[in-house]
Amino acid sequence: MGRSVLAVIAGFVATIVLSVACDALVRALAPAAFGPDGRTPSPAMMAFGVAYTLLAATAGGFLTGRIAGRREVMHALVLGTVGALATLLIILAAPAGERTAGMFLSAMLVIPAAVLGGWLRTRGKRGKV
Repeated sequence: MGRSVLAVIAGFVATIVLSVACDALVRALAPAAFGPDGRTPSPAMMAFGVAYTLLAATAGGFLTGRIAGRREVMHALVLGTVGALATLLIILAAPAGERTAGMFLSAMLVIPAAVLGGWLRTRGKRGKV
């Protein structure tokens, strides 16, 4: 049980760290793509943000499965559910004018992204004894 909890916590932290790092990198490399409020009016930049967030969730799911060592996809599903709930809480806490379609899209897709990471971990284990 302790290893399962550790696996989900580690995957959650990894997902957050990767998402924030990607966000900081994009903002540093393309500051003109963001308005004075820090948001981007560009649908392409919003799609890019969703994409790297989902890649971070996939990496988090992979890490969760690796640490769990068994039932990798189930652990990744738990991670994705925690991530989706956290995203929904962020959306609810944000003022209505600051909520974006990207936030809602990320909330809907974070579970499948994390599960994909867990599944990829199981694929990497095949052939090993």
